[in-house]
Amino acid sequence: MESNTNSSQEIDLSYLSKKTGHLFDKIGYSIYRFIKFLIKNIWILLVLLIVGGVIGYLLDNRAEKLYKHEVIVIPNFSSNSYLYNSIQNLEYKNSKIVKAQVEPIIDIYQFIQERYQNLEIAKYMSENNIQLDKFNDKNAVEKLYRYHLMTIYTKGEDSKGQTIDSLLNTLNADPYYLSRQSIEQQNLNLSISEIEKSIESVNAILNKIGQSSSTAGDLNIEMYSELNNLINSKKSLVEDRNKAKVFQLEQSKIIYDSSKVLNIKESSTPKMILLPIVLFVLFLGANLILILSKKYKNKTSQNS
Repeated sequence: MESNTNSSQEIDLSYLSKKTGHLFDKIGYSIYRFIKFLIKNIWILLVLLIVGGVIGYLLDNRAEKLYKHEVIVIPNFSSNSYLYNSIQNLEYKNSKIVKAQVEPIIDIYQFIQERYQNLEIAKYMSENNIQLDKFNDKNAVEKLYRYHLMTIYTKGEDSKGQTIDSLLNTLNADPYYLSRQSIEQQNLNLSISEIEKSIESVNAILNKIGQSSSTAGDLNIEMYSELNNLINSKKSLVEDRNKAKVFQLEQSKIIYDSSKVLNIKESSTPKMILLPIVLFVLFLGANLILILSKKYKNKTSQNS
């Protein structure tokens, strides 16, 4: 019984070895035929490669280079939808711009940190299978984030940034949002003024405590149980003032451009390389079709 098993295994191994050898023979023969085909058509291939290279070179020289410009923007006064609709419906006639897109810069930590209510919003969206960390037009999550990346592609270099500035100026000229900007800036200035008055009031109280401690000797902390609360209140007020000052800067425009990276040259495969490859592949494809056509034509005639 054991000898039969060994014999069967030897037969299987022998069969597998023959099949593997036959497969390698077929692959080797196919490679040989392909090399022979290339040698046979070497002059045609050389002509195709040269012609393709020359045409590709001329096309590369005539084509305008494509440049990418990245601008991080802040839509103020609830103008997120306005920004996205404007970019989606942008017309490119008589403009260097060939394409423009905008997407939110996903920063969940910053979103939650802005205000406590945002944490509840994040929980609600998570429970309803709305992914905060992924941009989807249907979910409209772009309304939740403060910073957005606007990517613009232009034909040729925008050396002085005039094309990008022109687009931003157009976005910042909407009459409704200009009126809203005026109202909200007045409210923000009033808030900053009130915060500064509160800081002055806390400073006045702390100065009085300092004066009384200098006349009465060492300061007894137990007599001033609210001292720590006053100091913390001042810290909180100073932070609020800093945030308000930043908002004041950013609200100087409807769509505030916080940073720009202009004239990033888009890299693509040169037509001088691409076109010869395309012609080479087309030549091989045409010959393969001819070979298959002859093969099946002969089979059809033999069967008939």
